[in-house]
Amino acid sequence: MPDRRMIPAIAVNSMIIGSRDFEEAFELAALAEKELGINTFVDLRSRRNSYTDNERLWTCAHQNSSFDIIDEQCIQRAISLAMKYDTCIIGTSVYLGVFNQQDFEYGKIVIERATRLTLVAPQNTLIVRIVGGSKKSIVSENCKSVVLSNLHELAKYACEGEKFHEQETGLKSKIILGIEIHQGQYPENVEEVVEIYKYLENVSEEIRDHIGIIEDPANRYISTFGSYLSPALAAQIINRVGGKIILYHLKDVKFIDKWEQNKSKCRWMEGFQQVGNGTIFDYDNKIFEWRLPGEGDINFHECVNAALDFSSPPHGIIGFSTEHVPASENKEDAWKILLKYGKMINRTYLKKQIIIGVEAR
Repeated sequence: MPDRRMIPAIAVNSMIIGSRDFEEAFELAALAEKELGINTFVDLRSRRNSYTDNERLWTCAHQNSSFDIIDEQCIQRAISLAMKYDTCIIGTSVYLGVFNQQDFEYGKIVIERATRLTLVAPQNTLIVRIVGGSKKSIVSENCKSVVLSNLHELAKYACEGEKFHEQETGLKSKIILGIEIHQGQYPENVEEVVEIYKYLENVSEEIRDHIGIIEDPANRYISTFGSYLSPALAAQIINRVGGKIILYHLKDVKFIDKWEQNKSKCRWMEGFQQVGNGTIFDYDNKIFEWRLPGEGDINFHECVNAALDFSSPPHGIIGFSTEHVPASENKEDAWKILLKYGKMINRTYLKKQIIIGVEAR
């Protein structure tokens, strides 16, 4: 395999700070860049406004972040903070599924607002994280074709929006829709990512270039317990069908036990836990616990290695978004969590560089 010299970076996910003011994410990013000597960006998690969610699909996301991507003041402030702290916004996580008409219309507004943020994105390219939608609803309504069609239409909308933005402002921009692999959502495993890219075979290259995959090994572990693919194999399979992994969401989780007392019931959690709402949760009749990096079942060394070898970010920078669902208690706690991420990423990258150096000799 040729050495591509992929550049690793920390993306400070505002999930770490929960509902505290999102300026803290920029402060932490600036501090990490200085103290850890690693490329650092911000990944802003947007809350879902209850007025845009009248069907109450995303109540888990209402008011649990101080950033709202469709709020004009939030957009302006995010741009100002990026300039103030001399850092870029690599992506924004949006509670958006593409199977529902309400979400589809909301998605177009998100893309319009996100285009504004490309001003402070690396190479004016912003990753907008979405999911296909609730797996339970997609199965019960048999509407997978709607999901795939809407995904295509939103990517087309992003492509057309870039051209309009350049005509209006003279500035280049690019929005990439990053579909996250997420338990309880579509896709929740590698097989379903393959399914998406088989559909995209008939879509133009220009449109496909605006769609990518956000790999989340912890989410895959939760949804496919017992048949978990290694990060390297998962990435190779996605690449083989023409997929591109453009960002990694990293977090750690521990399988605790089966929920024996509910053995007779089929428990299906929708897949999203309220940020800051504790560490223990159940999914598919199994109990899990969110853990700090390196304290659960996810092998971060394997994840970082796979990302450096097989990812295809749009700017040669593979971001590791520092998720922590329970959120931190305060800024000092957030910094400790971020340090654990940074040291693990740096350690793995250094080992790889040493090995590459030895092989070159």
